[in-house]
Amino acid sequence: MPEVFENLRKLGYAVIKDFNQLRDPNQLTTYSLFQEKNAPTLAQAQFYKTAIQASGGTKPAMETIFEGVKVNQGNMGIDCVKPQIAHKGTELRSVMTYGTKHYKAYQKLCKGQGDDIIKGMFQNHKKKNGTNPAAEPSFWHTEHNIVVGGQDHQHPHCDQGKVGCFVNEEVFPFVVTHGFGINEFQMWLLPMKKKRDYGYLYQFPKTAILFMRGDFMHAGPCMQEARGHALYFPLAEAGWDDEYPYWESSRVEAWIKDPAIYLNNDFRCPPFAWPQYSKRTPSGDQVITYPADLTHDLLRPLKRTLPKRKRASNKKSEVKKEAVDVDTSFEEEFQAAKARLVGEAAI
Repeated sequence: MPEVFENLRKLGYAVIKDFNQLRDPNQLTTYSLFQEKNAPTLAQAQFYKTAIQASGGTKPAMETIFEGVKVNQGNMGIDCVKPQIAHKGTELRSVMTYGTKHYKAYQKLCKGQGDDIIKGMFQNHKKKNGTNPAAEPSFWHTEHNIVVGGQDHQHPHCDQGKVGCFVNEEVFPFVVTHGFGINEFQMWLLPMKKKRDYGYLYQFPKTAILFMRGDFMHAGPCMQEARGHALYFPLAEAGWDDEYPYWESSRVEAWIKDPAIYLNNDFRCPPFAWPQYSKRTPSGDQVITYPADLTHDLLRPLKRTLPKRKRASNKKSEVKKEAVDVDTSFEEEFQAAKARLVGEAAI
């Protein structure tokens, strides 16, 4: 887990392939990230569609979240666009509505998970006086939710800040995504080490956990299965030294109710998935989406063919002769090309 923090600080993201099989480099043993009572469960994965007796048997309220964006040829603005109609056999990309009875119950259900992650990630984050406030869960504000469904791939974005804004911080907001140990899940990861790097789509195992620094660019795919999505915000007590963060206690509720989406508006970068542009309206508006079928056609795996390995000959004379023949052939080609160039120059 301390390596997870280091990867977040340096790369912006980190992956644990199996939260039940973390390795202790000192003792050469494996252990689980979560205490047994805090491990992700099937009940958590199905929470969004199960009834709670205390609420009269009603299901949690869900709200649709964005996938595409709207741009305009006359300005630099870029706005989120939510899908309106689900494809046959699919659900719209949605999350549980903030502040409801079910949402609050889900926070209690996942609190132990969040505590274990903070304690594990920041266990070596000690100050000179020996204290370790960053590893104290009560010094963090956390929000747990479930994401389900999806029509298209999402537009590239960050969840908690503009790209790169936390790159020099020792304590920072971060995001955790997983499949509850029940579902495989996907994500477009967009590290952008170079200006025009492509992102890549990765399908994570059921027991994997993806960690992303809050300013790391990514995009959700369109799998239907439930995936956990948690936001972690450091408070002043944990070591966040900005006086007026938007997640301070008096402001965070308004932000969670209507969270900002930090969209990538640099369209010079190659697409991570294949975009589709709507017809431009008279006012200049145009909607950009990333249909799954278009991108899927580009991602078809090609059969990899490897050259047949030749057995090495034991006869040194044959090896030597082959090397001489190869060199001679290259020399002949070079001299022939040189002669052609000389002849063309003379003409």
